[in-house]
Amino acid sequence: MFEERKTVFNGKSKQYKLNPSNVPVHIIQWFPKDNIISKKNMHIENEEQKRADRSCGHLTKWLHPQYLSIKYSEAINFVDDLQYKGDYSDGQYSKRLQKIELIDKGYISYKREGNDKRLHSVLTNMPKDLRPYLLFEDEHLISLDLKSSQPFMLAGLINLVIRPNTEKVVNECINEIKGFKRRNRIRVNINMWKENLSSTDIPELKAYIKIVLEDDIYDYVGRNFSTEFLKKKLKFGGYKDKFYCKHKEIKKFKFFNNSRDYAKVTFLEYLYSSPNNTEERIKEVKRILPKAVTDFVNILKKNVKNDFPIFLQNLESYIVIDKVTKEFSKKYPNVPLYTIHDSVATTEKYVQPLQVALERDIKDFFGIMPKIVSEDWFEDPSEAA
Repeated sequence: MFEERKTVFNGKSKQYKLNPSNVPVHIIQWFPKDNIISKKNMHIENEEQKRADRSCGHLTKWLHPQYLSIKYSEAINFVDDLQYKGDYSDGQYSKRLQKIELIDKGYISYKREGNDKRLHSVLTNMPKDLRPYLLFEDEHLISLDLKSSQPFMLAGLINLVIRPNTEKVVNECINEIKGFKRRNRIRVNINMWKENLSSTDIPELKAYIKIVLEDDIYDYVGRNFSTEFLKKKLKFGGYKDKFYCKHKEIKKFKFFNNSRDYAKVTFLEYLYSSPNNTEERIKEVKRILPKAVTDFVNILKKNVKNDFPIFLQNLESYIVIDKVTKEFSKKYPNVPLYTIHDSVATTEKYVQPLQVALERDIKDFFGIMPKIVSEDWFEDPSEAA
């Protein structure tokens, strides 16, 4: 039965809540071949996949049931057991069942649409606790993650901008931004910022780069939150604060076990939110970071606040999808590669050469060495934590 939500906009109900049954059920999928809506959806997906094939066929060729499978019975038993113990909400349980069914039935869709230019597939929003059951042919996968990806992209961009004779690479970065008007805004704002750089700005910018490379930026911010500020957020041995939920268009409380986890979400909010954000936690991040870094971030949000996060996402996609993995595939055309935003997964045999390629190519591009962290998907992330 559907229950109408009270939240109303322009006289229309914004969303509905489905009251689930108390009895766990397995999802049964039915795609009638003669259904007009199904045919239209399949046509749209086919067109999206063709566009993705053209831009990153070296990755999409592995998104096929011939290669990708899931240990169905083990995965179902795993989620059923955790649901029985009360570890999942009904929504979390249903999402996992759906993912298992989709992969088991060979329905592996993908697309490269939207402003972020990332490759989105059945893997990109797969819950981590299902990864141990995923197989490439008969092998488990291991992912290589770019640690603190967005802060690192910012550090790399700053390093390019402040170094001499890097105009060509900076323009290469800007040319990958989606949207003609956005590219022009970013180009103008970067040039304006460079013209106004003072002698005190460069050491501050280099200090930020050093923190990203030699420390854990989220841990650094968490360690430097003021005692008075953290006392206000302390709750049940962790930290609690309200963050905006875009999906529901309201602020909701989030609980964090430690200051690093709290700092990570806050730092990303600092990167993505308006320069006029007056939240106390954002003021804390601005106090902790060198002023020149905040000036740079703000100048790139000068006209439209979304320009900067889209720039970082486009830059990440360009580096991971269009440069590193594409070049790697030319050398190793038979090596499976699966991207999940800033991470690349492959089989155990090829982890070492892939890590070398990621470190070398990213360093060659930005001039700074990234931290690449491996994660064996055979291990249950919940147990490893």
